Amino acid sequence: MRTTYFLGAGASAEAIPMIDGLVKEIEIFKELLIHISKLDLTDLDPRILKFQSNLTRLIDIYEKMIFESIGHQTIDTLARKYYLTNNWNAYKQLKIGLAVYFLYTQFFDRKIHSPFNIALCSTHITNLDKRYDSLFATLLNKNNSNKIDINQNVSIITWNYDIQIELALHNYENEFINKIKNKYNILPNRICFDGLDTSKHSGFKVFKLNGNAFLDLGHYLSKESTIYDTLLNKIKNEEFLKFDFFLGELLETISAVKGFSTGNESTFLRYFNFSWENPDDESRCYSSKNDVIRFARNTIEETDCLVIIGYSFPDFNWAIDSFLFEKSKFSKIIVQDKDPQKIENRLMGLLPQLMNRPSKDNIKPQIIKMTPDKYFPTNF
Repeated sequence: MRTTYFLGAGASAEAIPMIDGLVKEIEIFKELLIHISKLDLTDLDPRILKFQSNLTRLIDIYEKMIFESIGHQTIDTLARKYYLTNNWNAYKQLKIGLAVYFLYTQFFDRKIHSPFNIALCSTHITNLDKRYDSLFATLLNKNNSNKIDINQNVSIITWNYDIQIELALHNYENEFINKIKNKYNILPNRICFDGLDTSKHSGFKVFKLNGNAFLDLGHYLSKESTIYDTLLNKIKNEEFLKFDFFLGELLETISAVKGFSTGNESTFLRYFNFSWENPDDESRCYSSKNDVIRFARNTIEETDCLVIIGYSFPDFNWAIDSFLFEKSKFSKIIVQDKDPQKIENRLMGLLPQLMNRPSKDNIKPQIIKMTPDKYFPTNF
């Protein structure tokens, strides 16, 4: 049985704030940065003082993002406004702000540390939604060569732009994040940035429909490693990561790419695309975005069991969701959500013909509804 996980924000909710609470969490992060900027910086990582102008710039980005979010339902709505009004500078700044915040929140658990003490605190693990860890503990195996392999009958399609999947796999693979992306066919990645050869991506695949809010600044610098790898290595070698080192590393990395948001150094921003962005606009989207979406559609067409986790089928994504599911023929659909009936209703609204369309076995798909658990469903 070929299984595809279809993930939304709820699938990362134990590590990443949900969209309706994101602005509040970003404001806490901004206040932390302001607090840091007022400290005696000589007592902290020396790079914070050296690159203080970048710290000021980040604070300014968040000030604007938070102020302009007033009157908008979510950060995504604000991004949509920037897009429709051709406010490209603000659009870039918003993406930078989100990418930096996602870096922070995937290393430091906002629920544990109070915001004004975190500078003196440290972490010894990444902030991972442990449901991903449990999922891959189930999907991973050792092959005949005694090397780690993964169930080739499973794929993942996600609207999330975090790197929870990569961080979960990093628990089992002591490799750079970009190498993990390549080995497990996590798309997009550097290899498929300018073109996707689907024949090289058989078996297990991960499709990130919004790309990644991923600070792959090394792409511009021709470095294989990323800031994520540096921070992960710090935890591995010293068994902890202090916040001031984290911030110093971030500010130094930013300084290495000149303007950070203009020219070739903004390549990492092309990985990060909202659903409404035109894939043919190569100044903002990675070149193979259309190929990834079509490849995801082909994967759904071959799927027997669809597992929907934490995804509400929002209107913003309706056109792409409709395209992805147009030729689907599932024998089973599992919905894991706080309100699974609502998700089923949205799914039926998206594809009202679904219940009248025979599956591959000429029977209507079985729909199983369940509420969130400590684990993603794996026993089908």
